[in-house]
Amino acid sequence: LYVHFGSSVLIMFFLMDFVYSVLVAVKGNLKGLITGKYPREFLQQLAPDVLTDIENKSKK
Repeated sequence: LYVHFGSSVLIMFFLMDFVYSVLVAVKGNLKGLITGKYPREFLQQLAPDVLTDIENKSKK
């Protein structure tokens, strides 16, 4: 019985840890997840060259 509840607690801990980390990762980007577009701040930090390409294409 102890093994059953102990393993159940461990499984729930790792499951909730994964869910929490996913929620933290997508926090504030739900609109981007739905539309498939990256937020401008994210692109400035991660790939500024991609951001400049997007801006150049939108100007044309």
